[in-house]
Amino acid sequence: MRKMSSCKFCGEVFESRRVGGHTKNCKLNPARESHLQKLSQARSSITADSRQQMKESLKKAWESGKYDEMILSRRGKPGHSHTSSTRKRLSDSRKAWLAANPEKHPWKRSSKFESEPCQKLKDALQARSVSFHEEFTPLDDRFFSLDVAFPAIKIGIEVNGEQHYNRNGTLKPYYQQRHDLIERAGWKLYEVHYSICYDQNRLSSIVNSIVETHDLTGVDLTFEVRPKGTPTKKFPTRQAYAESQKLPPETLQLWQEAIESVDTMKFGFIGKVAKKMDCSHTHVRRVLNTYFPQIESFKRKSSSISQQQ
Repeated sequence: MRKMSSCKFCGEVFESRRVGGHTKNCKLNPARESHLQKLSQARSSITADSRQQMKESLKKAWESGKYDEMILSRRGKPGHSHTSSTRKRLSDSRKAWLAANPEKHPWKRSSKFESEPCQKLKDALQARSVSFHEEFTPLDDRFFSLDVAFPAIKIGIEVNGEQHYNRNGTLKPYYQQRHDLIERAGWKLYEVHYSICYDQNRLSSIVNSIVETHDLTGVDLTFEVRPKGTPTKKFPTRQAYAESQKLPPETLQLWQEAIESVDTMKFGFIGKVAKKMDCSHTHVRRVLNTYFPQIESFKRKSSSISQQQ
């Protein structure tokens, strides 16, 4: 849930991290003109030579390694610099919180993305009255979560999507390390490619083996990683996939109403539309470019300094 705050002058509600910038420039702020005047004076005092000097100074600082420990935020601006000790404190604090609130881990939230092939396996096990644990944490010091687990016999099953594998069918480093850590703790972990769960015969063989031997030894778990661009039953062509990504008419109508409710020729309209549609600024731009290319909108002009350079 995003934290919201209101402007003390006009009362308009913004995300807390944005309200400060609005308040300074709010038309109802009596100090607005004074602020803009100071800002204009400050900008006019920066010459082309001073900008170049700052640019060279910053470049030298980066080359000297001054900012090697700097963490960059997603916006591409320098963020807070953390030392190895503060990073460890943050990590330990996060781990302690998750240990005290295991149900709030992203992998265990009720809103977590539900995997269709994984659910097929669970349904097949339940149909045979097989008792198992869902999203079980096998290690005390790590917050790994197993799709299907039998803690009494230390057997775990993970249903993996394509993103878990390299193009040659081996697990990617993170998932291989995870697999090895769990098995070193005495577990037997079976990695099942999602495609197997869509094959009724192979799915039945997994369930039968669990029922009869409580193991998957001897069950064929081989698979082939689908090359990029390979047609699927759901999307036999790229055009079919593109069609599936189109917004339905009723959603487009909501977008149109949100866009028409703001002045698209003024700076900041992207943020207002994003707030109305509860999405990112990037998604707003994507929708504008794809569905409303005819709408004229504010575009940031490059400065005279950058044009001279």
